[in-house]
Amino acid sequence: MSSASPPTPPQLPLTLQLTVLCAALNSCNLGYDLGITADVTPLLENAFNLSEDNVSLFVGSLNFFALIGALVSPRVSDALGRRFSFMLTSVMFIFGVSIQSVSNTFGALMFGRCILGTAVGLGLAIDPLYIAEVTPSA
Repeated sequence: MSSASPPTPPQLPLTLQLTVLCAALNSCNLGYDLGITADVTPLLENAFNLSEDNVSLFVGSLNFFALIGALVSPRVSDALGRRFSFMLTSVMFIFGVSIQSVSNTFGALMFGRCILGTAVGLGLAIDPLYIAEVTPSA
């Protein structure tokens, strides 16, 4: 019997590890935003004098727009490529959060929510594809 050790898998380059980490963190945006929404909702109710219907619309709209983003993600990623689509979702997320941060009306708040939700849906669908494409096969 020979005691040959099993081959060791090749080490992934640091740039690839960071790229995959960023793509995986981009997928965490949904959970992050849902957690923040739970804490911010009472503050928004007071600041904007929102009715229960408006609060429900604000909270539920993220999931609705994420659904739309996920549904259009195949067309977006095929048209723009995975890498550019990944970058686009990150920019859209930052843009949506920024609009919500500086909004002083409910309409502006919802506009930012629309952009943010769409970005979350795109990201949840595109990020795993991007990770699969940049990592080497086993």
